[in-house]
Amino acid sequence: MLHIVSDSSILYNQKDAKEKLGVFTTPLSVTVNGKSYREFEEIDSKAFLEIIEEGHHPGSSQPAIGEKLELYEELSKDGEVLDITMSAGLSGTYDSACSAILPAGYTRTLMPAFHSDEDASRLPLYGYTAVVVYKD
Repeated sequence: MLHIVSDSSILYNQKDAKEKLGVFTTPLSVTVNGKSYREFEEIDSKAFLEIIEEGHHPGSSQPAIGEKLELYEELSKDGEVLDITMSAGLSGTYDSACSAILPAGYTRTLMPAFHSDEDASRLPLYGYTAVVVYKD
């Protein structure tokens, strides 16, 4: 069985993503006005926008590596895991996914796979990357 994993950038909370899409998610962390929330779990879009409208500036962080690893270990008990993340150029979610599957102390060199051209058309806002975890 193949289990698909993503994060809250797919705009679903964990329960709805699993029920409606069959996708397991790990929430991003958003910080507003000094308080951190698990996106779509501890704060919804409406509350988030209300805080921003009050003049506060949000920050975000990728899902916790430990949470990713725990999910991978659980899901790989009966199949493979495919984690679809935002592009490494947009977020640290790809790095969290890689860190969760690489052995401790492993060093990886990021080599961008693109060429810049000032006449090129703009890319879409979101680009996605996949990290695959194979069952041992």
